Amino acid sequence: QTNRVERFSKSSYRWRGEMIILVVDDETPARYAMAKAIRGEGRTIVEAEDGDVALQLIDAHSPDLVFLDLTMPRRSGMEVLE
Repeated sequence: QTNRVERFSKSSYRWRGEMIILVVDDETPARYAMAKAIRGEGRTIVEAEDGDVALQLIDAHSPDLVFLDLTMPRRSGMEVLE
């Protein structure tokens, strides 16, 4: 998980003017479907499988938009919002 976060930096997408969108869902098919539905030119999709990874990616990317599943094991979406 940490390696995934470290691979990306805030500046790697910002200089291209891309919108960074974070999709957070513990269910892989749901996360994949959402990412596929919103993928497009000028958008970089970053995915997290739980709240802990989501917080790391939020810190690493400062996303413009977050799609967040509220009911996840470990750290819920509500806890991420707090």
